Amino acid sequence: MPELTIKQIQQKARKGTLPVQYTIKSPLRLSSEDLIETLNCFNDNHQMLDFIDLLSENSEITILVNNKLIQQGSRDKFIHAYTNNLYPKELDKTKQNHIIAHLKSIQLPKKQLSYLLRNLNWKGIQDFLLVGNYFSEDLLELCQDFDELKVIPEFAIKILYHYFNVSRQWSASVTPLIDMYYFAYRAGHVLGLGDPVTMSYHGHQYSFQTGYAPTEVSAKVLIDYLDAYAKTNYSSPLFVEIEEAYRRNWQLLIKNTCSYQDNAAKTLLAQYQANKLIALTPGWDDHAVSISLRGDYLVYTNRGPCGDPRYGSKIFKIKAQSLIDEDFLKELMTAQSHTTFNNLLKRVIDFKSSVARFSSKIQKYDNCTFSNPKANIEALIVLLQTKPDASEAEIREVAFAERNRRKYKRFSNFMRNREIDELVKNMFYAQHPMLIQFYAHLVKQVIIAHHGQRNKTIKDRNDRARALDLFARTPLKIQTLIRQDSAFMATFDQIPKPAARKTPTGFLWRHIEYVKKNRGYYSHKVEVEDGYISAIDDIATPKMTFSYANTRRLCMRVLKNW
Repeated sequence: MPELTIKQIQQKARKGTLPVQYTIKSPLRLSSEDLIETLNCFNDNHQMLDFIDLLSENSEITILVNNKLIQQGSRDKFIHAYTNNLYPKELDKTKQNHIIAHLKSIQLPKKQLSYLLRNLNWKGIQDFLLVGNYFSEDLLELCQDFDELKVIPEFAIKILYHYFNVSRQWSASVTPLIDMYYFAYRAGHVLGLGDPVTMSYHGHQYSFQTGYAPTEVSAKVLIDYLDAYAKTNYSSPLFVEIEEAYRRNWQLLIKNTCSYQDNAAKTLLAQYQANKLIALTPGWDDHAVSISLRGDYLVYTNRGPCGDPRYGSKIFKIKAQSLIDEDFLKELMTAQSHTTFNNLLKRVIDFKSSVARFSSKIQKYDNCTFSNPKANIEALIVLLQTKPDASEAEIREVAFAERNRRKYKRFSNFMRNREIDELVKNMFYAQHPMLIQFYAHLVKQVIIAHHGQRNKTIKDRNDRARALDLFARTPLKIQTLIRQDSAFMATFDQIPKPAARKTPTGFLWRHIEYVKKNRGYYSHKVEVEDGYISAIDDIATPKMTFSYANTRRLCMRVLKNW
């Protein structure tokens, strides 16, 4: 069997004289450019795939990709080297398709899948591991392995969570263990947490980050709440338009990243020119801000680094609508520094002359991808009550009328209350001992962060009420663990307790209510304890505040015959 150098393989592949059997002369060190050049030499795709198999099985061959040497010896190592070069443009598209199909044709053992999750970037994971459902079963099994989860990067775990949980099913999660990662950053995002949730389990230390998530992930969380709020009977029609704009922005983001699709600027420009509200979440390295545009006005929100410490959101008059073109939007989406970003904005607005300003506290947590778009909503509530070509005086008049911030605060409160509801539901259905222990740590952290050290604003008082409400609704199996922490309980016992709450019927002790879906339907027996629903037709439920609407909502999920 002949032993061929890379140069000989390239020459014979071009001429079509490559033998059926041969070996690659090694040891060998290839650059990614050498690899792509060699693959381009093959006119026969079958010969090209045989070459890939020979190369990937030889542990004496290394491939240099992005200044990193990747030793071969198994298929996952070749996948790492190939996908880290992001499917190079120099390689024919037909060849690329053959290579990807071939690499996916053989089932990878869990060890190799784990290696890829640890070493591929987000694009490699998205494009190779998740497209086509080739590895779904094995990836799902890997998601149940404590030891593997511990060494997989957090961004990869979040990608897997959203891949397997397209729509959140709190009563039957398919990935119970990575729920810990999901709820750590959800709570950090919506409720506001600074430190990671840390815990020890079976001798291992775990740490779950509570703040940062990619822009696309944060955008989805926010539009879900906007959509739910817009459907309530106490919302404002303004929130429908805001939700639609935020959803259009989310649809243009690349999944699980902070980057926009190639056509995003062109699409947004067309919407802007049609006098629609457009929303963006651009920024620079390690920080995201929020920009909205409609007609003659631009809203800029930055509660974090380089932002105004007193006024998080500002409305500016655009110098000329013609300045808002595709190049401007594209540059805004790809700015690499605060200076570059601000210089771009200075082309279209006068930073020293805002039309309206909205006070807010400096961002305390690492959740800029969520907190800035959320704060931007307050300015949009004002902007959308005027015409696209409104005068500055009209904008200021509406801003003054909205100075009590009632619409915005009502939405913020709704969102945080719903997040507590979501947490309570998931805790109720948690079965795994590690997940139960995690929720105990998370509840303590939420309460410590928001138990009312400050008592100056309505938000402070609402946060304290939510902290007490969360503890009261925490399932007994988790509350028992929490009560074993004497230091925490000493802090909790010092929190001022409010007066007894009232339910729609006025009862606070344990009693029975009967609720119908509609007139003429069968009545369902609802047990109410201290103002919370505790069971429906003798089936235990998550503790939700008793109301007829909440009861009907729970019935649809808990009862089979509803």
